[in-house]
Amino acid sequence: LETGESELSGNVQIIYKDQHFKADHVTIDQKNKRAVLTGNVVVNNTTVEIGGDHIELDYEKNTSKITKGYVKSNNIFFSGATIEQKDKDKFYVVDADYTTCNNCPATWSFDGSEINAEIGGYAFLKNSFLKISGIPVFWLPYFIVPLKNERQTGFLAPEIGFIRDRKFYFSQSIFVAI
Repeated sequence: LETGESELSGNVQIIYKDQHFKADHVTIDQKNKRAVLTGNVVVNNTTVEIGGDHIELDYEKNTSKITKGYVKSNNIFFSGATIEQKDKDKFYVVDADYTTCNNCPATWSFDGSEINAEIGGYAFLKNSFLKISGIPVFWLPYFIVPLKNERQTGFLAPEIGFIRDRKFYFSQSIFVAI
């Protein structure tokens, strides 16, 4: 009680406000509202689930540093060597992998050197490869992916083709959310 620190081991589960922590070992600094979680770590709040081998967590500010971890929100899933949670819904991922596939292993994913992501906003991927069944297929230097569930206006994938009488054609469609 004098130091304000607690150490817990075993199947540790802690509930604090809207967060639920699970880990094999937890060290809590109650004065600074910080925790270090190791071994089979899972942290849930109202919008995301984060997990990994090791998480340094500021449970009052909803920030963390995650080693060999993942972030999951609805069908959005990204993982990486290191993940920095900047606030409740903003993440920076190094050596990252992003997918919305719910099957294991993912049928498709984007593998990138880094991702800046905001749940409910967009993910910005740098130096990414489209991977099909784990095999790199197409390289993109920079790629933006919406991480929203609601519909929005935007361009659809272009269509390129060849018709015998008309020769080459290009078609660009737009979706308008009413």
